[in-house]
Amino acid sequence: MKKITYRDGLISFQIPKDWIEEYEENGSGTFYEDSQESGTLRVNVLTVNEKDTDETDKNLIHSFKASISSKNAVEITDEYDSLKGDTIIESLCRTQENDILINIYRFDCIHKTNKSDYLIAMFTWTIKTEFEKLDNYADDLKMIQNNIMNLTFGR
Repeated sequence: MKKITYRDGLISFQIPKDWIEEYEENGSGTFYEDSQESGTLRVNVLTVNEKDTDETDKNLIHSFKASISSKNAVEITDEYDSLKGDTIIESLCRTQENDILINIYRFDCIHKTNKSDYLIAMFTWTIKTEFEKLDNYADDLKMIQNNIMNLTFGR
C-alpha cells in the first residue's frame, strides 16, 4: 500500500502501491489499477463553513443522506462512524453509461474540524457491473472500504 497525501495533507488515505494516480487542476484525484477489470476511485473534498449553514452535525448528515437518495437508483447501504469518529455514508448507484452497466459506490466522509467548518471527503468507486462476479471484486471493495475507514483529516 502507498499513502496518498491529498491536497497538501487535507486528507490522507492509502491505495495499492501499483495503482496509477492522476490529479486535476480543480483538485480532484483519480486512482486505478492498469487493468481492464479495474474500477476507478475518485476523490474530492468540500469545505462547508459552519457560519454558512444552519445545520447541526445531525442535520448536516441527514441533509447529505437526502441529497444522495434523490439521485436515480441510489440506495444508502450503510452509515457508520470511522475509526476516528467521523461519519461515513456509503451508497450504491447502479446505472448505465454509454450502454455499459456500471456500479458507482459512493463514500461521503463528514468531519467536523477544529475550526468552524466541516470537511466532506467524497469518494466514488466506479466499476462495470459485469465484474461483480469476479473473485477480486469483493476484495477490492472491502480494501477500499477499510482504507476509507482509516482516512485521516489534516485539520
